[in-house]
Formats: sequence, C-alpha cells, structure tokens
Amino acid sequence: MTDAGPFGTEFAELVTANRILAARGVVDGWGHVSVRAPGRPDRFLLARPLAPALVTRGDVLELDVATGESITGENTYLERHIHSGIYRARPDVAAVVHSHAPDLIPFTVTDTQLLPLLHASAFLGEGAPGFEVGGVPTGKLIDTPEAGDELATSLGTAPLVLMRWHGVSVVGESLRQAVYRAVYATENARIQLQSLALGPVTYQPPDEARTVAATVDGVIDRVWDLWLHELSDTSV
Repeated sequence: MTDAGPFGTEFAELVTANRILAARGVVDGWGHVSVRAPGRPDRFLLARPLAPALVTRGDVLELDVATGESITGENTYLERHIHSGIYRARPDVAAVVHSHAPDLIPFTVTDTQLLPLLHASAFLGEGAPGFEVGGVPTGKLIDTPEAGDELATSLGTAPLVLMRWHGVSVVGESLRQAVYRAVYATENARIQLQSLALGPVTYQPPDEARTVAATVDGVIDRVWDLWLHELSDTSV
C-alpha cells in the first residue's frame, strides 16, 4: 500500500509521529510507532523497518491485527507483535509506541516504581506494570503472536508497560495521545531520577492524578502543534 491508498491522512500523521518521537529523543535508530486503521479495527499502520526519523509515507504498511503480518507480505519490524498483541487485547487502543528511552530503563530493572511527578505525566496514576510471563519478569523479545499476547496481558488496562532490560510500550486512544504519553513518561522518568538523588519524593496522589490527566488530555494538541512547528522539515 502507498500513500495514495485510503489512509493517506493517517500515513502522514504517522510519519509526523515518527519524526516527533525522534526529535524528542524518545526513539533513535530503534523503536517504532503504529496507529489503528480508521474504520478497520482489524488493521493497523506501521512502517517498514527503518530508524523512525527516516520514515516517509511511502514506507508505511498496512498490517493485520490478528496475525501481525503485513497485508502485502512486505517486511516490517521484528517486534510488530507488540502492536498486534495490544490491539487484539485492547479495543480502546488506537496507537502504540515502543521505545528504549534510556531514562526509563532504570525503572525496568529495579523495584522503584515510575510514579507521576509532573502534571503532564499524571496519566501514570498508580504507576506502570512490568512485563511478566507466568508471574516472572522477562526481557524476551516480542517476536511472535504469543509473546504479543503475553505483553498485552501484563499491560492490562494501564497506559504503558515497562519491559525488563528492554524498554517500554505506551498506548493511547489516539496517535497524538500515545506520542504525548511516550514523551512525558520519559520526561517524568528523568525528573524522578533527579529527585530521588536529592531525597524522599512526594508523588501526585492517584485520585488527583486521574483528575489532572483528564484535564490535560483535552489540550494535548497544544504540545503536538509545538512539536510539529519545531521539526526542521514538516513536509512529511
């Protein structure tokens, strides 16, 4: 499928999402982002295996949620099953970001919970679950449908799941929300690490965090528009 297909607008916004995540340092040569195809809950859009900053509309492929495979048989990311597994388990999810953001890695390999400090990261609520198989933390790659299902089980109803020795997978009810959460989960992790070095930390209470998150969700286009403006090349 090319950008002349029925999802041309979504192709363009997915390219923008890739560029923003790269510009914000959430992804580098690794990592990927997908969006569920509008009107086709059984399909999702994901690029061929490229560094996110290099993705163009011509690189975006249509994949099957049931199998995690490209509709045309073209090659895409090894860990595409992160996306398909979550889409199968979570009908409310419209987009998925997977990254190896360095500031988040310490929270995947210690017992320190990732908890909200910023109003912009209030979506973290009571923290983030870890990826487990049979109750045991694991660093396995998500390279099969079964592994995708296991990851989705660990994610549960949360907005993100921490993957031991690996990274994080973040979800959203829209592509913009998923990107926003991926950026601010990383920002929160950085500030939390700095704060912990100073002494005991006071986190947002869960009830307050839920209220703040609902308010912030209504205005995330503000930061999306800023990030778009900051891109050196917006002709995606």
